[in-house]
Amino acid sequence: MDILKYEFGTIDVLETGNYDTDSIEWGKVQKLAGQMAIDWIMKSIELGLAGKVDAVSTSPINKQSIKLVGVKEPGQTEIYQNATKSPYALTMFSCHKLRVFFVSRHMSLIDAVHFATKDVVLDFVRNINKELKSVGIENPLIAVAGSNPHNGDNGLFGREEIDELFPAVDAAKAEGINAIDPIPGDSIFNIGKSGKFDAILSMYHDHGHIACKTLDFEKSVTIT
Repeated sequence: MDILKYEFGTIDVLETGNYDTDSIEWGKVQKLAGQMAIDWIMKSIELGLAGKVDAVSTSPINKQSIKLVGVKEPGQTEIYQNATKSPYALTMFSCHKLRVFFVSRHMSLIDAVHFATKDVVLDFVRNINKELKSVGIENPLIAVAGSNPHNGDNGLFGREEIDELFPAVDAAKAEGINAIDPIPGDSIFNIGKSGKFDAILSMYHDHGHIACKTLDFEKSVTIT
């Protein structure tokens, strides 16, 4: 039975199960904690799909604990994407005048570099462009961060920019998207904090997280 009020000014507390919470050991990875976390997430998805909530705010979860109960996804973002059968998911950090998106989230650095292919980066630029337009930004200016020091210095420090990133941006431009050629990762966030760009596409997790959390650790807002 649904006993929630769903009224403004009311905080509804919904139990998702009868858990032996006395057995929880603080600071220890354990299966019950993972089960509780995934149950809460799945309940929020159920409420969202039923149109009973407009948004969900998640607390941090321990990635190891959810693995103990058989969760295959690396984190909340992927769980929400799969459970809602969404074609894609975007993670955005909002910090000062920065909107930072991420090509990859929870994967190793070496895997993240290999993951950021031309086709993947192009898809992210397309989806960012689509979503920003949907919230009223008419012609979003999207900057892409380079992967390597100095954008690889024409191949001296890696060819990812030459082989994947520049071609991705060129393809986006050919589709009429207002994208900017890759800018070195050690400069793009400093330039962007003035509000020069509508969005920055970071290549991997710490690429953009470090910039935003250094600027304002407490007020960096993650939106998925």
